[in-house]
Amino acid sequence: LPKQRGYGIFDLAASNTARLRFNAFRAQWVADEIWHPEQVDTPLPNGGLERQFPYGNATELVRDLMREGGDVEVLAPVELRLAVLAGHRRAMV
Repeated sequence: LPKQRGYGIFDLAASNTARLRFNAFRAQWVADEIWHPEQVDTPLPNGGLERQFPYGNATELVRDLMREGGDVEVLAPVELRLAVLAGHRRAMV
C-alpha cells in the first residue's frame, strides 16, 4: 500500500491526522476548498464544519491555521493545537 501523503509543500509521508472544526462563518468558504485530496469533511448542525486529513511536517499547516484566526479550532492532535497556540502567542509580542 502507498503511504498517505502529507499536507502542503512538504508533502512528506503522513504521520499525523489533523482534526479541525471551523465555525459557521468560515465554513461557508472552507467547504469549497480542497486542502488535501484525502480530506474528510463533516457538516455540523450549527453550520460549522469538521475536517480531517493526514499531514507530516506541520510547518505550513500551522501557518495556514493561524491565518484562519478564531474561526478554526484544532481538535487533534494536541501537538498541532499547541503549535498554533504558540504561533499566536509569538504574534502578540
